Amino acid sequence: MTKKRIIIIVIIILIIGLIPIKNQLKDGGSIEYRAILYKYTKIHKLSEQSSTGYEDGWELRILGVHVGGVINVYVEATPKTIPKKYIKEVVTTNLAKIYKVSDLSSSNPYTYTKNKYYDNIVSLGKESVPTLQEMLDNNEIVGLDAEIIKIAINDISK
Repeated sequence: MTKKRIIIIVIIILIIGLIPIKNQLKDGGSIEYRAILYKYTKIHKLSEQSSTGYEDGWELRILGVHVGGVINVYVEATPKTIPKKYIKEVVTTNLAKIYKVSDLSSSNPYTYTKNKYYDNIVSLGKESVPTLQEMLDNNEIVGLDAEIIKIAINDISK
């Protein structure tokens, strides 16, 4: 009699441990199903790196241990057009970061071109050159920043 009760109790505990609670995450649309024994997440979150604006995929954890999952980040090899606003934002953000990783005692603008933030500006490609030139012409970029951008335009145009 006691063995049957123990088996029934174990079965009830397992059933309770497998019943999920649905939770909508505030990361762009991911849904998490959480139970005592596992957690399954259907991923759909915002991403600046993705050309669609989202990362999609799934993740499974059993007893807190990562068992599997796939996250897809969609990236286009060459974007058709880059909005001016985006180019200006990338340029100003990366120019500010260049100074954090460079030797500020140098007056040589080429010193400031040997880092990933400068590479981010150059990676905007040939479509960004008219916008960069416009920023220079309108004095939106001056001083050492202007010299760095002139070097970037030269590197992009090669």
